[in-house]
Amino acid sequence: MHMLAIDLGKQSFHIYGISDDGEVVSRKVGRAKLVDAVSRLRPQLVAMEACASSHHWGRTFEALGHDVRLIHPRFVKPFVKGSKNDAVDAEAIFEAATRPTMRFVPLKSVEQQDLQALHRTRDRLVVQRTALINHTRGLLAEYGIVMPAGASRSACRSTG
Repeated sequence: MHMLAIDLGKQSFHIYGISDDGEVVSRKVGRAKLVDAVSRLRPQLVAMEACASSHHWGRTFEALGHDVRLIHPRFVKPFVKGSKNDAVDAEAIFEAATRPTMRFVPLKSVEQQDLQALHRTRDRLVVQRTALINHTRGLLAEYGIVMPAGASRSACRSTG
């Protein structure tokens, strides 16, 4: 088998591929059996949508010797035929991955994912801090206490 497409899920996955003799492989696979199913089919290339857990699975399949291609979901969407379900999504991933001009998402290392998680967590904390400051300023304004806008100017300062 040249290529196998996988629609990733939380507990179950759908795999889709066409064997070298033209047989279509399309079936649901549980999380515990995914690696085994891919190993038995021995595809040269594994294609997946770049979504939650795709980098983990990509590294897993790359370690087993498969080429891995991740496709941004917006590039898969035009290939979805009919009603959206796991089997249709897996086939759309397969179709998208066969396009010669398709752009792929680079596979991230664990270190890159760690750094990204750190930045996203910091961004979320900054947004929450700003929201809390604005909320507090609004509540204080109800009592006639007006504080200047901005995190650095809203802090209480001692003059003595």
